[in-house]
Amino acid sequence: MAVVLSVTGCSYSVNGAPVAAPDAPAATCLSGAPSPSAPPTRPSSSSSKAAAKIAHTCSLADLDSCELLSAKDLKVVGTIDGEPTPRDSDLAGSCQFMFDDGSATRSSVVVAPYRPYSDSRTKQPGGHEEVVEGNSAWVSCEMDDRVMVCTATLAVSSDKSLLLGYTKSAGNAEEMTATMLVLLKTGLGKLPPA
Repeated sequence: MAVVLSVTGCSYSVNGAPVAAPDAPAATCLSGAPSPSAPPTRPSSSSSKAAAKIAHTCSLADLDSCELLSAKDLKVVGTIDGEPTPRDSDLAGSCQFMFDDGSATRSSVVVAPYRPYSDSRTKQPGGHEEVVEGNSAWVSCEMDDRVMVCTATLAVSSDKSLLLGYTKSAGNAEEMTATMLVLLKTGLGKLPPA
């Protein structure tokens, strides 16, 4: 899976298609005890075949990607430039947030329901695992023509993940990863349990 944002920051694509999730109750995913299936752990460098850690099983059913993160949540990236834009033609269920950072390419964040976590591990062998509130997140960053393109796929169930893509002109992978992990934790806290 590679999130590709054009130089203008207006289009992107992800290899594969997102998958639907079952209906979920109105509570939030983090509002209870972790699922017994996976206790919180530290990042791992194990093989790409390893199962995802899922301390909190969440639903992506009826996810409005444009509503998951607020302008306040996204302040860690910068000031949103315009309204969030649904991008179903690029990736079903996705939303793109653009930022006024003074660069010609403008920074961008994309949020979307996505395939299983294992797909990201397989398609991005150069990535690494982080753990967000006990759930595995596969992170990969690559420089693309002076624009750093990073993606993070957070496991929320055995067959679904929450995708977050972040692009920034001349971005730093470590800083961008730290920002994405904050955003994923915020998003995870707003998802309903499965």
